[in-house]
Amino acid sequence: MAGNNYHHGDLKSALLSAAREIVGSKGADALSLRSIAAEVGVSHMAPYAHFKNKKALMQSVAGFGFSGLAEQLQKVKDDTIEPSEQVLLYGVQYVEYAVANPQLYRLMLNQMHQIIESGDAKSQDVPDSVKELAEGSKKPYILLRDAFARSKQGDSVEAKIQVKASAQGAWAMVHGLSLLMIDDHIRIPEGMDTRTYLAMAAVQKDF
Repeated sequence: MAGNNYHHGDLKSALLSAAREIVGSKGADALSLRSIAAEVGVSHMAPYAHFKNKKALMQSVAGFGFSGLAEQLQKVKDDTIEPSEQVLLYGVQYVEYAVANPQLYRLMLNQMHQIIESGDAKSQDVPDSVKELAEGSKKPYILLRDAFARSKQGDSVEAKIQVKASAQGAWAMVHGLSLLMIDDHIRIPEGMDTRTYLAMAAVQKDF
């Protein structure tokens, strides 16, 4: 149990952390407002102050997951200077994050798909949970796009299109690779690290 060792005003963060633990250990089907309340050690009604219902909870957990991924990428940005190396290390962090958190990653993608299909993110009265998910999901891509922009020269329309295409291609690659690895369709050869494998896989992708 996570316990109630949180500061006043930090209950939402504690609940989201508990939710992530539940998803990671038991899967998204085990996630509920009651289960996270029990995990944190608060009344079963306490989560309703932050999440309207289970749908909002799932959206917030997905947004929380994307923010966690962005934090991992941000560490790469802070530690590297050369753009191409930064892009490669972004890919490494993305894949390793997804593979280390398969249940959470599936939830993140599922919730994004649902709000896109429903059009909730474009409604006039957008719930906070949808805003958080929509904004959180953009962060990894923005970091990747900015790294590509640093490696390209010029502000022409063609250069901007190339940056966007390169970023989207790299994003699609690590997304697909992550899912294939999670489903055990692809395995990195024994003795090889993710960086080396990704560099070999992306050699023709300007990654």
